[in-house]
Amino acid sequence: MSSLTEIPAKQTQPRRFYGWYLVGVAWLLYGLGACPGYYSWPFFTPEIQSDIGLSRTQTGTVFGIFGFVISAVGPISGASIARWGIRNTMIGGQLLSALGFWLTSQSNGFTSCLVSFAILVGAGTGIGIMVPCQTLATEWFTRYRGRAIAVILTAGGAVGSAVTWFDRYIIENFSYRDGWQSFVLLEFILIGITLLFIKNSPANIGQFPDGASGPLLDDGEIKNSYDEETTSTWTSTTTIRTPQFYILLLCNVANVIPWSVSIGHGRLHLEDSGLTTVTATGILSVMVFMSVAGRLFGGLGDLVKPERVLAYSLLLEGLGVLGFLFSSNPTMAYFSTTTIAIGFGASYISLSVVAAKFYGKQRFAKTIGMVYLGSSFFNAPAAGIAGQIYDSLGSYTLAFATIASFSLVMGFIALRISPPIATKRLT
Repeated sequence: MSSLTEIPAKQTQPRRFYGWYLVGVAWLLYGLGACPGYYSWPFFTPEIQSDIGLSRTQTGTVFGIFGFVISAVGPISGASIARWGIRNTMIGGQLLSALGFWLTSQSNGFTSCLVSFAILVGAGTGIGIMVPCQTLATEWFTRYRGRAIAVILTAGGAVGSAVTWFDRYIIENFSYRDGWQSFVLLEFILIGITLLFIKNSPANIGQFPDGASGPLLDDGEIKNSYDEETTSTWTSTTTIRTPQFYILLLCNVANVIPWSVSIGHGRLHLEDSGLTTVTATGILSVMVFMSVAGRLFGGLGDLVKPERVLAYSLLLEGLGVLGFLFSSNPTMAYFSTTTIAIGFGASYISLSVVAAKFYGKQRFAKTIGMVYLGSSFFNAPAAGIAGQIYDSLGSYTLAFATIASFSLVMGFIALRISPPIATKRLT
């Protein structure tokens, strides 16, 4: 069984709090575990289309289902964490990703790409990276939870921007298939890092969240021995009965679709607009890197209401998509993609902070897993539909305009969201 809810029998605090070291390790695991698959498929898309004859609809569908699977396995990851712990769950996902990358390097058709990349790599990423890395932050931190999550998830931007340049080097000097095979080796390196450094909870080494000298309340205050511990009665059933859950689910849709479609069709759209591959590479690299700034802004949820951060970041992301639609020169492209990136990064972080605030850290893995699962049914077909719209109309105008409008609407709705009320029980 997982030790996530254990409390140390003795306060045997080592001199240094291990949680901050763990943030660095989780940063590395998240960046190198999530980015190669997520950013390489869109970048390799022109070469894949040329090599095995896929259409934009098909490559978009593969990428969309990949995103769907990442989200859909969230509850599986949460259940695995509860039963076997964070470290074992990570290793299982990393092994699955390694298998998927190898099979993707051998794929020669639409169906084989769906199975090897979309399903296997997607499941490995979702199970082993997305939920576990965020759960580490919620287990090891209370007062600094938002900032810890933000720092970990900045890896998506920092490493992701480097991945686009690595991919360009691969296609200029080797084959995109060699790129997939290099990621197999990378997964085994990540397994070694996980085995050496990941600890499921502070209790495993006699520590408390935030490095405190005793257990903490949800607001970060240290409890004394005379305090009665109160625990919310949230369950999966009571959670999904609250309107706030569905608002968070739709906020995730409004956050992920603009990013995934912009990334999935970004190089194609920019080259259609007359920009060169080198220029498009630079724009997309900066876009991914600038999401780091957004993720850091998302950490402001420790200082101000995270609901407000979520709302304003969705509004920013929607405006960025409108700008990207009309990007016909590098200046406009850089500006609009940077706006999308900052909005996406801040939304991504603040959504997790809001979920932990609304439903508690003990329920976080399962709650965020359910949010990801529900939103994945909307997110999955988005890239494929955008490709189909282009194949039918010869333009992305309808796709990007619809996406931008939805993000703006959800941003205004998020401005009105408030925490759900749950009964409390004494334990």
